[in-house]
Amino acid sequence: MKNLNKKTISLVIIALMLVAIFIPTIVNAEQMKDVWIDNTVDNSKSYVSGYLKTKNVKTNEETTTFIFGKEVNVTFSNPKSSEVLSAIDEAKRALINKAKEYVDKFDSETIVVNETTGKVWDYRKYETIEDGDAILIGDTNYLPIDYTPEPNTRTHIASGDYGKETYYSVEAYVEIDGEEESSPASYEVTKGANQTYTINKDDSATFTVNADYSLFEDGGKVFVDNKEVSKDNYTSNAGSTVITLSKEYMDTLSVGEHTFKVALNNGGTAETNFKVAKLNNPVTGDNISIMIALFVIATLGMIVTIKK
Repeated sequence: MKNLNKKTISLVIIALMLVAIFIPTIVNAEQMKDVWIDNTVDNSKSYVSGYLKTKNVKTNEETTTFIFGKEVNVTFSNPKSSEVLSAIDEAKRALINKAKEYVDKFDSETIVVNETTGKVWDYRKYETIEDGDAILIGDTNYLPIDYTPEPNTRTHIASGDYGKETYYSVEAYVEIDGEEESSPASYEVTKGANQTYTINKDDSATFTVNADYSLFEDGGKVFVDNKEVSKDNYTSNAGSTVITLSKEYMDTLSVGEHTFKVALNNGGTAETNFKVAKLNNPVTGDNISIMIALFVIATLGMIVTIKK
């Protein structure tokens, strides 16, 4: 009897051990598995600009000249990447070379780098799809269009756009010992120069100037044919300085050659020419109907004349 009890106790212990081993496995098999798919896009950018600040010690005139500009694609978590550091070094070299035009020796250790954060945005969204109850819709660069979750799987989709803009201002300072006044900085229209805007075809006219946007944003002006353009007739954006003249304004200009000028708050300017052309209205259905009617009338008139 005692042996039977010992055997029973041993079997119970073995059974409990098996239960302890297999129950977690069964429970885990039934649990929902989480899968994350990241389709988000990091559109962060860093902008590096170099400025030479000069002061005439005789006249106390101070001038800021834009020397260098570069845009670098970066990640949100690393706006000061190795590419940005390389661009900052480029800006320093450009400033040193420019400073040597004014002084024989220039101390590169006096160059200052300022960092500011501009626009920050987050348009990401998150969707969850349960256990094959829907077709997973995502960026086909990452997911096949017919992808469906596996059984007992909860799929989380992260999609959308996010990022931030970071600005690095690299500045050098030089004192000039002289009576002469410094000439205003000169800039170029790097995109949109000598373009042709066609009325009845184009929606706007865009010009890009290789000047930092801060030089325009605070007091800059736009001129067409030496007449200042109202701010209602154009938009401005960073990326150097981008000016877009509206369709409503462009359509008021006469056909032919015109001048475009941007005046910056440091006295610098950028100028170019552009042309306005006009696309004749295409022949419409109404025009064709009128032409056919006139042809029929003319033909009937000829027939009547011949009979008489």
